[in-house]
Amino acid sequence: MKIRNEKGMSKLVMKSLQVGHRVPKLKCDVAVREFQFQRFFFDVVGYSKLEKVFYIVECKKGSKATTIGHAFGQILAYKSLLGEKGYEFLEEFYNRLIIDRVRQIKFHDLEEAEEGKNLRVKFYVALGEEACRRYDLIRLMKDSLGFKVGVIRVRNDGKCRFYIRTDERSKDTEICASEIILVPISTYDSDLEKVLERRKSNKTVKKILYEFSERIPAEIGGTRRMRHDGFVYKSSRNFVHVHARKKHVVLSLYKNKRALRDPKNLIVRQPKRPTWIRTRAMNSLGKTSYAFSLIRQAFRISER
Repeated sequence: MKIRNEKGMSKLVMKSLQVGHRVPKLKCDVAVREFQFQRFFFDVVGYSKLEKVFYIVECKKGSKATTIGHAFGQILAYKSLLGEKGYEFLEEFYNRLIIDRVRQIKFHDLEEAEEGKNLRVKFYVALGEEACRRYDLIRLMKDSLGFKVGVIRVRNDGKCRFYIRTDERSKDTEICASEIILVPISTYDSDLEKVLERRKSNKTVKKILYEFSERIPAEIGGTRRMRHDGFVYKSSRNFVHVHARKKHVVLSLYKNKRALRDPKNLIVRQPKRPTWIRTRAMNSLGKTSYAFSLIRQAFRISER
């Protein structure tokens, strides 16, 4: 079997992560190839519910020193990006799973990879047989990073191995080993801050928006998409639109011609025909707790 390019290599790596291995013990519940996030294309990204960790793999087919060096350098770039946009990474990855119709992972599963204000990640580079013969160079690259990046050896027959042969009999597993890296992620949400600046919103509105942005995916589900005046959350379809105003917040809720239970009269009115309805203005955090019961109803209707 001839591996023609890095695209072919990434297919083999993705399959290997999903099939799993006993040594080292790993298995990803889901894995995707060519995952675009911000200005980067990640060759392979996988997630393990058991370990609560992301697997990020950079694939390089060549065997030149510059090619191997670039693979490890790309890992540094990924680590830096996750530090800046960690939470957005979770949202985009979950959205990719929805596009690929992957149902066994929910957003709250991905949030399990958060440990405090850190994201649990294992980094790997995938290299071909010829590149792996340069194990002294690989070890030098690993040691220079300051954290343990693993190596996946992609054999010419397409099988992936987590060891490198230093001679005909010896298998070096330590050189291929990875470890969980806790990547500090920023709680600053640049997209949300742009909306707040555009709407000239006060501090209370800022607190409410951050509350919804953090709790909706954690407690209900869905992925966020920014809008000019706020953001929407989507499962199989959009189910809530959070509108930011200068001094208050308003929700648009998906009801699909059904009536939502609203004993506290937060909804303005509920005519039968419209698919969407709006709430009254919310200008305190106290009102958001009750609003979540309405959002949950809208979510369940959107899933039918």
